[in-house]
Amino acid sequence: MHHKKILIKLFLGIILTIILGFSSINIKADSWHKGIPNVCRRAKLWKSNLFRSKDFDFGKGYMRYLLLSSDSKIFGYSSDWYTRNKKMADQGSVEGTIYNPVYKKTSANKYIVKGTKYVKSNLNWQYIIQKNGKKHLKEWMKGNYKPFYKWTYMGTFTKSKL
Repeated sequence: MHHKKILIKLFLGIILTIILGFSSINIKADSWHKGIPNVCRRAKLWKSNLFRSKDFDFGKGYMRYLLLSSDSKIFGYSSDWYTRNKKMADQGSVEGTIYNPVYKKTSANKYIVKGTKYVKSNLNWQYIIQKNGKKHLKEWMKGNYKPFYKWTYMGTFTKSKL
């Protein structure tokens, strides 16, 4: 009888160790890391393809989004506007800026990036970045701004030089 109690306690101890071992792996996978993912750090500038835009001060034209990063402390996007002939008409200011970003890996090639330092002009932006090959990213964003209350797909971005 004494041996049976020892075997039961040993068996329960092994099961408890296995359960705690798996739960600690999950905790590490869900943790937030300082900076931006390595995927984004490969280039300071990422450009989307040109797309038609009706919301254009100069009439109908084209638009392009830019993802910008600076030494893992600032992350944001900007937009460039082009005429019907695809010539640069206007450069937008940097918007959707997050300061002191942190990121969490959600799947093999997907990350959520958000800011930890908030300023008055910052609208609590968050980004989902998905690696799509060596030179491409897909990006979604949301924030406290009407078109972006829900996750909004911003397009596929290509690595570019400043």
